Amino acid sequence: MPKDQPASEVKWFRTKAVRAGVLGVLIALGADGLAQSALAEGWAGKPPSSVPTAKPLAVPDAPGGPKVKTVAALAQAHDRLLRLVKFANAAAERAESEKFVGAGSLFRAASRSQSVQAGLLRAELARLGQANVPAGADGNAADGKAGEGKSGEGKAGESLEVKTTLENLKTALAAAMALKDSELPAWRREADGEGNREAVRVLRWAREGQIELSRYFKDAGDGMESLKGGKRAYFVSKTCGFTLDKLDVKRCPVCNAERDDFERVD
Repeated sequence: MPKDQPASEVKWFRTKAVRAGVLGVLIALGADGLAQSALAEGWAGKPPSSVPTAKPLAVPDAPGGPKVKTVAALAQAHDRLLRLVKFANAAAERAESEKFVGAGSLFRAASRSQSVQAGLLRAELARLGQANVPAGADGNAADGKAGEGKSGEGKAGESLEVKTTLENLKTALAAAMALKDSELPAWRREADGEGNREAVRVLRWAREGQIELSRYFKDAGDGMESLKGGKRAYFVSKTCGFTLDKLDVKRCPVCNAERDDFERVD
């Protein structure tokens, strides 16, 4: 109520409120303005349960309104990673069929890493009210089968067709480089511009993961013959998706998860 309202009017209004369930609740909440409206609209003698329920208002994630650009950025990043997971799964089977078993291990590690990252993006989208973002067949990301013509998609619909193992390593390297150098930084700027720290953190983790994967893909492409020697072990953080080729850390250098958080993939 206005501070300069006459005391006689305040006393009259609150006396009416005591006798009315709806008004009593509103007064208790300090919502005097709403209480006056309720009195004018004839709800004075009705219990709170009889008042029609209004449609809930959309509550923004943080001051400044709905995070429209953040949601768009996260959705693009999520879709991009799911397509790369599909490609990596198919490329792993192709590598194994060509006896490049070590390359198959790397592609499977990349698939697992990007699945974790996609899951984090999906969780953040859900937190922002986008609960119907599709997961893949395993609940984490899309799957794929090897074979000529099987593919995912890259940025702007770019084809990620599964070809020979060497070509697939080059494709995976190009995709990881694009993500770390341009795509993820751009999406992170959108989230940062809207003050969404959680989205910024998730996108930063995804970029750190792509930096490491790009190094592995480059090394694999430069040493193809060594990839025929058998499976290789990689270790993927279940918290952030960061990948190591040697488990020689006490904590993840990206998310600070403990050593036990790493999952072996080979």
